[in-house]
Amino acid sequence: MGLDNIPHRHPCEAGGTAVRAPEGGVDCRAAQQAGGCPWVNTRLGEGAVYGPLGTDCRWRGEVGHRIVLTSEAAGAEPPGDLWCDVYGRNGRLTPEYCIALAEWPEEHGELYLSLVEPEEREKEAKTYRHMVRWLRWVAEHCDGADARF
Repeated sequence: MGLDNIPHRHPCEAGGTAVRAPEGGVDCRAAQQAGGCPWVNTRLGEGAVYGPLGTDCRWRGEVGHRIVLTSEAAGAEPPGDLWCDVYGRNGRLTPEYCIALAEWPEEHGELYLSLVEPEEREKEAKTYRHMVRWLRWVAEHCDGADARF
C-alpha cells in the first residue's frame, strides 16, 4: 500500500450527513445513495486518482508526491517554509498547508507538463489540476487532510 491523503474530517461528518456503518465508521456508499456525500455532490471534475481502499473523497497522495518531486527536480523551488510534499507535517496537512501546497502546482504546472511524455500530457494535466482542486476543497470543507501510509 502507498500513500493516501484523506480528509482530516470526512466531509459528510463536517456537513452532518454521515451514515454510520455497523462498526461505527462512515458508510460512504450509504451516504452517497442518500445524497449526503458532499464530495460526490461537488463533482470536482476529471483527473481523480483514488487509492485502492479509499473512498471517493480520498486521494492517491503518491501521485501528488510524484508531481512534486518531478517539478522540484526540474528547478521548481518550494515557497518559504513549505517543503511541498503531500505528507504534511507529521502526517497532518492543515488547511493553510493545503492551500499553500495547492498554489505551488498552479504556479509550476506548465513546467511539470513539459517533463511529461507528449502522449501523457492531457491525462497528467487533469491529474495535477485535480490535485489542486482536492487540496483547496479539503482545506475549506474538511479542516485539511491527513496522510496515511
